[in-house]
Amino acid sequence: MFTKLRLNSYACMCETRIGSARQVHRPVHCFSRPTPIQAYKLLVGQFGCFGCLSTLSPEELLTAAKTLVDSYPNDLDNSFVDELCHFAKFVDIFKDDEPGNISTELFLYRLMTLFSML
Repeated sequence: MFTKLRLNSYACMCETRIGSARQVHRPVHCFSRPTPIQAYKLLVGQFGCFGCLSTLSPEELLTAAKTLVDSYPNDLDNSFVDELCHFAKFVDIFKDDEPGNISTELFLYRLMTLFSML
């Protein structure tokens, strides 16, 4: 049940992400409809860094942050790169407190709400 819910949620997010890319960045005719796997790869390629902040090397973290800035130039500026690196160090302080029964992303969200970062 949980797996089906998670897959359906990801599929919905992927469809939304691809749909917004069609509207904002390129004309519709530049895109063919992606398969769910392609959409998921796009989503993970852009946001997957949040699930493994503690395991990324500084170079990988910089690359991931720059990828997001390049993907969302109207929403993020170059200061995001430094902010993500700083956030990764902040999260590292609490890595031993991360429960095993929730996703890393949910743990990060709870940290941000706990410290009023949102």
